[in-house]
Amino acid sequence: MKSIFIVIAFCITSLTVNGQNIISNLRTDANERHANAILSFAGAGQRIQQNINFEFTAIAVKSKMIQDFSDFAIISKEDTLYFTNDTHSPESSDYNYSSLIHLNIETSKLNMLYPVGTEEIELVLINGINDLDIDQNERRIEEKINNCELPNLIPQSEWRSGLNPPNYSRSFTTTRNMIVHHSAGSNNATNYTQVVRDIYILHTQENGWSDIGYNYLVAPNGVLYAGRDPAEGEQGEVMGAHFCGSNGGTMGVCLMGNYDLKDATEATYATLKQLLSWKGFTDELSVQSQNPHPLNNNLGVIAGHRDGCSTQCPGNYVYARLTEIRAEVAESIAICNGEEEEEEEEDEPVVELPIEEDSLQRFAIYPNPIGANFELNVVIDQEDRKTLKNLYVFDAYGRSIKWERLQYQSNQITLYLPKTLKTGMYFLYVVREGTTFHRKFVVQ
Repeated sequence: MKSIFIVIAFCITSLTVNGQNIISNLRTDANERHANAILSFAGAGQRIQQNINFEFTAIAVKSKMIQDFSDFAIISKEDTLYFTNDTHSPESSDYNYSSLIHLNIETSKLNMLYPVGTEEIELVLINGINDLDIDQNERRIEEKINNCELPNLIPQSEWRSGLNPPNYSRSFTTTRNMIVHHSAGSNNATNYTQVVRDIYILHTQENGWSDIGYNYLVAPNGVLYAGRDPAEGEQGEVMGAHFCGSNGGTMGVCLMGNYDLKDATEATYATLKQLLSWKGFTDELSVQSQNPHPLNNNLGVIAGHRDGCSTQCPGNYVYARLTEIRAEVAESIAICNGEEEEEEEEDEPVVELPIEEDSLQRFAIYPNPIGANFELNVVIDQEDRKTLKNLYVFDAYGRSIKWERLQYQSNQITLYLPKTLKTGMYFLYVVREGTTFHRKFVVQ
C-alpha cells in the first residue's frame, strides 16, 4: 500500500529573471520534507543561480521528454556535481528521473548548469536535515571470531528520528537471491545518516513507495544501516522494492555512492561481505551457485541489480568484483560451518620475505577471472626472469595447487592449471631472490 501525502501549497513563489519565469508551481508536501517545482530556462545561458522558497539537502531532476541528464550539474561550494540517470525510479511513472545529488549543507539556493536548448525541467527537492547525535564511526564493522555474525548497524529508530514512520502491511519472503545495488547518487556526501534520510524521503514521498526500497544500506565508511522497516518481522526477510517489481525471494543491499565513477571503499566491501556471509550462513545458501528467478533463470545467489533488469547498477566497479565477493563469502561460510582443511602432504613452503614495491608494479597476470582454458599468464621481463626462483599456486584455504606445466616466452610465463579446479579464488605466489609476493585471481 502506498503512503498518501497531502499537498498543502501550490504556486508559493515565482522567481523571474529579465521578465522570464524561472521557478514556478512550487508544491510542498505536508511535512515540508519534499517539494516539486517547474524550472523554465530563460535566455541562452547555461547556468542559473536562483533562490527557492524551500530549503533542501538533496536534489534530483525529472522530465517527460528528456531521457539523459548527464549534462546537468549542481554547483555546491567548490564542487561541480553532475547528475546521472536514475536506475531505481518507479517503472509506472511517466517521468524520466536523474540520480539524487546529496549536499553536505541545507540550502535554498539553486546553482545549476544545464545544456543549451533546454527549455524546461522539473525539480525534486528533498530535506533530510539531520540534527541527530549519531556517531557513525562507532558503528564500524568489528573483528569477530565468527565472520558470519550480523555486523553492527544503525536501526531505523535512530536514523529515521523526526521523519514520518511507514504505516502499511508488510510482506515477507524467504531469501533465495541477495541483490547488490548502488544508490547511483553523488559521491561527495559525508553525512551518511542524512543520505539514508534523503533516500527514504525520495522513495516514500516522491516515488510513492510504502518505505525505503532496500533491506540494508552500506555507507562508504563501512557503517551498516537497517533499511525497510520490518515492524515485528525479520529485517532480512521483509520484502523490499528494489528489483524491477519482482522482489519475491530477494534481499536488497544498497552501497551508497556511484560506482560507475569510482570503486567502493574497502570498508564498504568488508561490511558487504560480512552481511552476505551472515545471511548466507543463516539461510544455508550456496552463495557461488544460482537460484532461478522470474527475471533470470540463472540468477546468482549473490547477484547485481543488472543481472535481472536493464540497468548499470551496481556500477561497473562493484559488478566486476562480484565473483571475488562470492568466493570470499563462500570461504567465510565454510569456516563458520566448521569445515576443516584437508590434510595433504605439504609442498615446499613459500618463505615470507620483505616485499619490494617496484616488484609489485612490474608483475601482472591475465586473464582474471580465468575462463575454460585454465591458463594463467604472468607478465615478466628478461631481467626479472633471472632472479625468479619459483611460482606457487594456492586455493583460498591455503592448499597447494600443482600446475601441470609452464611455457616460457620472451616477456611472459604461461601456467597451465588443472582443469579440475573448482570456481573460486586462488593465489599465485612469485618467489624471487630475497623477495616474495602474491597476486589474487579467480576461476569462474
